[in-house]
Amino acid sequence: PVTVNAGQTVQCEQVISVANPELWDIETPNIYTAVTTVTAAGKIIDDQKNTFGIRDIRFEAETGFWLNGKNIKILGACAHHDGGAVGSAVPASVWERRIEHLKQIGCNALRGAHCPMDPAFYDLCDKMGMLLMDETFDTWTAAKPNGEKAYNLYFNDWWKIDTRAQILRVRNHPSIILYSLGNEIRDDLNSDEGRQRFLNLRSVTKELDPTRPVTMALFRPVQMKLFENGFSELLDVIGQNYGENGLLAVRDTKPERKIIGTENTPSRSAWLALRNNPAMSGEFVWTSFDYLGEADWPQVSWNTGLFDRNGGWKPSSWERQSWWTKAPMVHIVRRADNGKGLTNNWTILSDTIQTVSVFVYSNCEEVELYLNGHSLGKQAVPEDNAPNQWEVDFLPGTIKVIGRNGGKEVAVHEQITASEPTKLILTTEKKELINDWEEVVYVTATVADKNGIRFPNSNHQVKFSISGPGEIISVDNSNTHSHERYKTDRKTVFEGEVLAIIRATASSGIIKVTVSADGLESASVLIDAVAKKSADFDQLPRTNRLPDPFLFFDGNPVAMTPEGWKVRRTEIVQLFEKYVTGTFPPKPSIGKIELIDETKGIGYTIRNMRVLFGPQNKGSVRIRLVIPNRMNGEKFPVLICPNLDGWASSLIRRGYISAGYAGNDRMDDSETLKAIYPDYDFATLSRRAWLAQIVVDYLETVPQVDKKHIAIFGYSRDGKMATYAAALDERISALIAGSTGVGGAVPWRFAGERGGGEGIESTTRMFPDWFIPSFRSFAGHEDRLPVDANLLMALVAPRAALFEWGLNDQVANGWAMEQAYLSAQKVYEVLEQPTRLNLMRVPGFHGSNDQEACIDFLDIQFGRSDKKWKYDFVFPWNFDDWRALSGEKIDLTKYHPYPSHDSTQLHKSITWMLGDTPPVLPKSGGASEIPGPTTVAQGNAGNPGQLAPDVPAWVISQTSPEYGWLAPERNEIDSRRIRFGSDNVTGDLYFPKNIPEGIKLPTVIWLHGYHYPLGYMWVYRHYLHPILALVKAGYAVFAFDQTGFGMRTNEAATFYNRYPHWSRLGKMVEDVSNSIDALQKESIVDASNISLFGYTLGGTVGLYAAALDQRISGVVSICGFTPMRTDTARYSHLYGLTPRLGFFAGNESHLPYDFENIISLIAPRPVLIVQPTMDREVNSGEVKTTVEQAKTVYNLNGAGDKLELYAPDDYARLTTVMQNNSIEWMKNNIKNRQQ
Repeated sequence: PVTVNAGQTVQCEQVISVANPELWDIETPNIYTAVTTVTAAGKIIDDQKNTFGIRDIRFEAETGFWLNGKNIKILGACAHHDGGAVGSAVPASVWERRIEHLKQIGCNALRGAHCPMDPAFYDLCDKMGMLLMDETFDTWTAAKPNGEKAYNLYFNDWWKIDTRAQILRVRNHPSIILYSLGNEIRDDLNSDEGRQRFLNLRSVTKELDPTRPVTMALFRPVQMKLFENGFSELLDVIGQNYGENGLLAVRDTKPERKIIGTENTPSRSAWLALRNNPAMSGEFVWTSFDYLGEADWPQVSWNTGLFDRNGGWKPSSWERQSWWTKAPMVHIVRRADNGKGLTNNWTILSDTIQTVSVFVYSNCEEVELYLNGHSLGKQAVPEDNAPNQWEVDFLPGTIKVIGRNGGKEVAVHEQITASEPTKLILTTEKKELINDWEEVVYVTATVADKNGIRFPNSNHQVKFSISGPGEIISVDNSNTHSHERYKTDRKTVFEGEVLAIIRATASSGIIKVTVSADGLESASVLIDAVAKKSADFDQLPRTNRLPDPFLFFDGNPVAMTPEGWKVRRTEIVQLFEKYVTGTFPPKPSIGKIELIDETKGIGYTIRNMRVLFGPQNKGSVRIRLVIPNRMNGEKFPVLICPNLDGWASSLIRRGYISAGYAGNDRMDDSETLKAIYPDYDFATLSRRAWLAQIVVDYLETVPQVDKKHIAIFGYSRDGKMATYAAALDERISALIAGSTGVGGAVPWRFAGERGGGEGIESTTRMFPDWFIPSFRSFAGHEDRLPVDANLLMALVAPRAALFEWGLNDQVANGWAMEQAYLSAQKVYEVLEQPTRLNLMRVPGFHGSNDQEACIDFLDIQFGRSDKKWKYDFVFPWNFDDWRALSGEKIDLTKYHPYPSHDSTQLHKSITWMLGDTPPVLPKSGGASEIPGPTTVAQGNAGNPGQLAPDVPAWVISQTSPEYGWLAPERNEIDSRRIRFGSDNVTGDLYFPKNIPEGIKLPTVIWLHGYHYPLGYMWVYRHYLHPILALVKAGYAVFAFDQTGFGMRTNEAATFYNRYPHWSRLGKMVEDVSNSIDALQKESIVDASNISLFGYTLGGTVGLYAAALDQRISGVVSICGFTPMRTDTARYSHLYGLTPRLGFFAGNESHLPYDFENIISLIAPRPVLIVQPTMDREVNSGEVKTTVEQAKTVYNLNGAGDKLELYAPDDYARLTTVMQNNSIEWMKNNIKNRQQ
């Protein structure tokens, strides 16, 4: 640290060593952040963050450019300052989109032409691994050829100021490798004055940044004799616009010269000059994108870009991709109908065109062209990178090219002739749009025929309309000759397309964009408006396990003492405020108490109050007290309720005061707090929780109140709120929170898409005001959230807390709640109050509660009862307990991986891992049976008798499709119940109504995910349940709850006590096999075509079951597995699915098999692995490797095309698109076993 006294100025230099630095590179653009802080009296009063990268660059005369010891070609393009249809005020997301496009074609460098660029542009080049030549001036003192008045008028006065400002603002950007001090400068560089101007610019630049070379984009330097007069030698690297071969020739006369093309035509000759000459460091093609201006009327934009002005691909895009990339590619274009230029379609309007020139761009060794299935010949791809060319007699249909390497097909592209246009297709590049000026999304409307083929010759005018929290900022068609306005809602299509650029106007809600045109079917897309992520979002550490209450945010351990917890508690509160609840203002004192009215009843008094508080008493809260009559100065415990009535009747009978306040949806006095405290961002539930402090303040003035025994309760969203209130105010001595779902007692990490029930996505979409807007950015990224329900529970410690839940609460997750409880209990134990944190389950669905039992809990905690509270876990799994119970041990040295072709040993290993299946008697009787009666399990104080209700019947009775619940009667679907297996597992067979007699249907067994309360009936945010979608596609679908889920929840508690040598996953696999036994007896089931369709847990079960049961025709596994080698403990220690697998946790090298082996055992039967790329639970690269390894066995079986990996760009949610694509794959690939 450096000490600076008041009024003093100190300039200092600090040297910091970075051990084993992660280098900034094109492929791995590692960024560091330097943080400078100013502290006074030990408190940080200011700070500054500067990003930088560590890398080594150099230019060599013989070999060109080197980055971190690697010799690479600079494959660059020039970037004009405009962003196409958005003009010159370019949102950062437009620059990001452009850089993404360029990287797809192999571009690795940009030149800012010809001026300093937007700060976001530099940041993105750093972040995305794009080299950059930074250019300062387009003129010095001389004007451009046409005499335009420009910077030349101000150069003499401003050059030094502007140069210094530019170098200082960009010198920490690792992407910048070269400074260009001028573009095509018209000053006389042969004169002393011209030379001196350059030397001045160079001197200032080198003074501020001696680490980078300088250049200029010289214009006709040979004609200007700049190589003869020595001017070129003043440049560290000689840059020249165009004339590549001339530059090479001049370099040959003086081989020590370092050279680069600073502006080049997009021609093949310019590319070959770079490709074939090691000395040429690189090129910058003019330009990366078409740009506005400069072109002569009637053109409105320059058209030499590699992409059009809005990022549309052009023939030059694919040509450049064939030159600059290594991943195999092919693409077909043809001569345009008018004979001018090339076009990207196979739809010709003119009847006079009989022969078409077809060009193929490819980086493969050989290409073969087909027209309507007939080969038009093979050609080797030319060494000089010329396109392959055919003269083709035009026929409508499909023209296709196949690229091959070593005779093997590696790339395919086809064009299809469009018929008459019938509809519009609307696509969006993003599903979510951040509410920020810098964020936009491109929405493209395509004129298409009935088959969805783009019709390129349309002249329709397309109108865009928008509803919800969004606005259209521009509409464009990329036509360089179009004079239609940008700020409009309609435009004429060009080559079959037109687009709108959309910006969000709020941080939540659904934006609906619709397009229409005369004579065409309209189309719409939906986009979620979301809040901007927290600034440090991408740096947050990731974990799919609950955050440890005794680990600081930075990973350092917390002392497991009351003092250690106090420090950690402060940090947790700050983390909740930053990422979830928003910040709370300090609690004010009560300003005034007003009595509204008072009513006396028999044995009680009702008192309605208004309490004023805050600045000028602008804040107020209405409170209703129901007070039992007291004798001899008796004081009563209090239960605060977030509504005026609460549990008043039950409470006064039990000797409690009911204190209701206006703090919920029906009556909410917290709304005024937004205006009273504008500097604090606390969200709706947080404001209501904060308001409870004022209620406590008031209660402390009431003589009848026992101040030591003030409790609060709430249910559902009010339960979340009550939990925050108890965490915030330590005067609240007890909490009762019921049916809280996520945001209360259920961890975000274990719920939502994968875990069932509420999730961040659904909660913030339907109730965007509950939490701060940026909280939504954690949807699908819950592993980045530094807090969770366990820490919220722990904030209440050491005070009493009871979390109540319905066994079949559709938005809860009992297993996840128990995990949170176990974690938070560590804090209670450290604080020596282990009996104060408790759970209670009750029969029923969301909102079910037992008021009297809750008051029993308060009586125990407040010393009014000597009873003991007991809670029996529904999911008591613990690996160490199982190991002690089972007595199992293994010698790891005897276990090792088996190759995928050793099916016999793999089958034995998998069977052993699933456990020892108990012997069973064969089931007698028919298939379909009438369901038995509802069963009841005995309970105790903390566990009232648990009904096992008919969950499917309850769900079907609901009217809301909000959670994708199954409603057969509204979808012309029939069903019947089937009991199967020796233990009479209940399942339901769904099928289309009115099936003709004798028809047998292909049948799918739906295997559900980790939704504990509703089992197979629940799917996350899905308006067409998979069962309904499959039936509508012509399948019969059988579904049942897995053991431990839905109607079978109670099986989880006793499973391993009864079967210590079996596994729950083994039982699930057995149930699949037994269900097939039953289905084969069903008259409508095609027994030769029974397949599996599973999501998360169900995807795992499906793969195991198919590996062991040859009757299964195929499998769709969606988010179905994490390779065991990457997270063995999730299957054993966390979920308790396969206990024996726990012996291999930390010893994965001894695993006898993994999922590539499981999948291999299914070969040659079809398998679709659906693995979203952003699934936080899975390394998608490992899944890809798994599938590739399994494919070797499929290839040996001649069935390589029967194993497919589908990797949508999403996180682990079963979207409509994923579902539809999966069903379409099934229809095309899974046949009966005789076919």
